[in-house]
Amino acid sequence: VFLGFLFTYRNYRIQNTRKFVVYNAGYGMALDFLSSGKNLLLVDSVMSNDGRKIGFTAENHWVYLGIKKPKIILNNFDDTIQNLSLLKYSSVINFYGKKILILNGKMKDHQLLNTAKFDYVLLTSNPRVKLNELDSLYHPTQIIVNGNNYQSFQKEWEAESAELNIPVWFITKKGAFIIDLN
Repeated sequence: VFLGFLFTYRNYRIQNTRKFVVYNAGYGMALDFLSSGKNLLLVDSVMSNDGRKIGFTAENHWVYLGIKKPKIILNNFDDTIQNLSLLKYSSVINFYGKKILILNGKMKDHQLLNTAKFDYVLLTSNPRVKLNELDSLYHPTQIIVNGNNYQSFQKEWEAESAELNIPVWFITKKGAFIIDLN
């Protein structure tokens, strides 16, 4: 009876999982959107070229969550994706009502002029931005700094976040960013 209860509870937990994860993928980018025992992992070209790196980065988490057939997609910033209660248009993602903005080093400064509220802003591949600008434009709950940014940029952002009291999660220092959306 007890084992049956544990099995039922585990299945319930898996089916009711809604998580957004930014993995500590070294010089790559790996964003995982988990929902109801399924996932959608967005990776950059660094990650997509090395299946072992993807496995090392996310596989244990998938096993723990009961994901048997992970779905992995190369993230092109111009793509539109609709899957798993996720809508991605260019560098903007909506997942269960949470808005995520991905800023990378290839974006031009003028692209920061559009203002909207974002729950999360991910800095990846060395965008030339100031945290105070991001905070005043987008009012994010959390800014996430991926590990594939130059260390000099990370140090600058760390000093700026401490000075201005802006909430920033540094993947290289704190590990994966995991937010439970239940």
